[in-house]
Amino acid sequence: MQGGVYDIEVRQHIAHPEDRAQELNPRSTQAFNVNAPRFTLPPGIVHSTYPPQGLGDHNNVLPHMVFNDPHLPWEQEGSPKQEIADAEERNKPDGQEPRNIVPWVALLTFTEDELKLDPKDLKKRSQGGLFPEEAQIPSKSEPAPIDREQDKATFAVQLTMGEYLEMGGDDGSAKPPAATVAIPIRDDEEDAKIDRSTQVSVIFPTPKYARDLFASYGDDGARKPDVEKNEDGKVVKVNSPDLSRYAYLAHVRNVNTKNIANAGLDDNGLYSIVHAHRSGPLDLKTAKPVVVHLVSLEGVEENLKFPLDDKKRVALVSLYSWTYLCLPPDEVNFVDSMRHIGFSIEDNKCWLRTTDEVIAKLSNPINVGKPPSELTARLAKRMEDGFCLQRYMLHTGEETMAFYRGPLTPCWVSPVTESWWPFQSNFSTDYQVLDRGVGVMDITYSAAWQLGRTLGIANQAFTAALVRLRASIQTTGRRDALKKLAPQNVNSKAETLASVRSSLDVVGALGASDLLGKPHSRLHAKHSIVDPRRPLVFRRSGNESHASSQTVLKSLVQNRIAVAATRAGSAQGTGPSLAPSGSDEVFIPFNDINVPNNTDWQLVQSWILDNMFLKNIPAHYLLPDPSYLPPETIRFFYIDNNWMDAFIDGALSIGNHLNRADDVVRQSFKRNLNRYFETTLHDKKGSPLNYHPQIPCFGFLLRSAVVKAFPDLQIRAPWAARDGMSTSKFPFGQLWVSRNGVSPCDKP
Repeated sequence: MQGGVYDIEVRQHIAHPEDRAQELNPRSTQAFNVNAPRFTLPPGIVHSTYPPQGLGDHNNVLPHMVFNDPHLPWEQEGSPKQEIADAEERNKPDGQEPRNIVPWVALLTFTEDELKLDPKDLKKRSQGGLFPEEAQIPSKSEPAPIDREQDKATFAVQLTMGEYLEMGGDDGSAKPPAATVAIPIRDDEEDAKIDRSTQVSVIFPTPKYARDLFASYGDDGARKPDVEKNEDGKVVKVNSPDLSRYAYLAHVRNVNTKNIANAGLDDNGLYSIVHAHRSGPLDLKTAKPVVVHLVSLEGVEENLKFPLDDKKRVALVSLYSWTYLCLPPDEVNFVDSMRHIGFSIEDNKCWLRTTDEVIAKLSNPINVGKPPSELTARLAKRMEDGFCLQRYMLHTGEETMAFYRGPLTPCWVSPVTESWWPFQSNFSTDYQVLDRGVGVMDITYSAAWQLGRTLGIANQAFTAALVRLRASIQTTGRRDALKKLAPQNVNSKAETLASVRSSLDVVGALGASDLLGKPHSRLHAKHSIVDPRRPLVFRRSGNESHASSQTVLKSLVQNRIAVAATRAGSAQGTGPSLAPSGSDEVFIPFNDINVPNNTDWQLVQSWILDNMFLKNIPAHYLLPDPSYLPPETIRFFYIDNNWMDAFIDGALSIGNHLNRADDVVRQSFKRNLNRYFETTLHDKKGSPLNYHPQIPCFGFLLRSAVVKAFPDLQIRAPWAARDGMSTSKFPFGQLWVSRNGVSPCDKP
């Protein structure tokens, strides 16, 4: 339903079964208003434009806009002529509902000379200009200019609707001033009065161009004259503006948003698209700026009268505008840019590291015939592996240098399994590695640990959930340990029955005492209290010796804490059990498809997985040196699992007050994550999905103006069918676009 005021009428017929004279036909009418955009677009309604703002393309491209609302171009009446013709067709006996409706907006392209006003036109009406005497919108320039200002890029002028109507000869008074421009919008509808304080952007195309925009065309494609005359020169017909051709320049498209970078949860794939009817200039020798305006067609057919006055410009309300460069045929465009990037890929020269020239200077000796020193060779190997030298300040305040490499590496880094690797730590310095060959500290994993802890603390929801989870697991584990020990402090069933029998004997003895109150002689018998508790012994595999009581209690508490942490990281329902052998409990790893046992673990796991997809990692950690990714290049990388392990360990260290060996909760969290990665995913019904959770391990970085120009880049990288490799994996892990024209894509 198009915007405007409508009347809804309700009729009711009431008839008496015997007396027809008492029939009633009451009716009620209610007016209601359908709100729709008129002079401005709603926020966030524009999805994208092409060619993009400030960039260029050839003159064989029609500019177009994509809207998030699939109904926007038809929410107002565009062509009254078309509406009348459609109504006549609809009312025919065999008539059908028309499918092509003229939109109320049109996308128009202009060059500078078609929009730019002369300086004298920007003056007041009293000074021979086009504009009212007083500007109702304050100027943003200091000091304020005397004349009106035209935007230097789009050539639009900011006005109020009151000023706009006054320029067209309608100031709301009984004696309106003469019109200085031709305006299609009028304030002559009583039920849709215009708020004259509404601010709008207005453009002023030349009368010649306005005729071309709104002229009538015959079936042969020839333009009809504004005024048709007979052989005697008498006016036979005056043709009015015709907008019927704009019905073919807007349509709705349902797009599959899968694999599109900027497509999020809000993108449903249904968009409306409006095309311009004219490309850029065809006779170009050099690049030329082109201005694109989305204008309102309201009132064009009703209020613009042909022939137009050659001395009056036409004032159109602009709803949106941008500029781009129209390129000559020999200029580079999108296709050429992508081909250039593709041709630049060479074996062993497209990895994310410093340039080959720098590595060559370190690898090749300066003096011919003299091999490089061991130190130089070691530095060259470090540079080849993606390291760079960073300024590093020690805890003592001394400034030195250190090696650093981010999570993106030019070579595959195998997991560290040596004993020196701190699989769990409370300090980032434990992850520092001294390169003895160079004498320089490697702070790669130390920085990763510290970054994980810093980002975790910065995220209040993650920190709160982790602290609550730790406290809950510690409390549950200790309570379970006490329950395990409790049976040792309580009498068994046989001992309880024997105690009851003894109590009955005592009561009987009290009853057998003499009247003087002398108790029975049995009451003076000496009782020996036997401790009913049995010694508790824990046996370790391969060790038959008895553990001390402190060690026993500590082991029991840690065991129950680990079980509680595993339970917190599991899900409800049925599925493959991850419980320890001999346990009756069923532990199903939470995987975002099933229902979690603990919502805090859901949040913690989600945050960790997002960072494993490099979602929140700052750019200067990913790219330690800008030279790693020159402009208009693509660089490939692997993801260092050791870096991610240190990052996760730093994040999970929040809220811990124990020694690293005693932090059972953190160990259990890592086991939960490993179980999640190792378990085949199941749907809500418990049926296997035949693939494991996918974590990215390699990808690429693309730095190009194309990324900024095309935020909806679609990248396809299907798995090749090879022996022993599953092709059921998802094509890629994550793709996003940054503002500086860098597009990272990582793949599991």
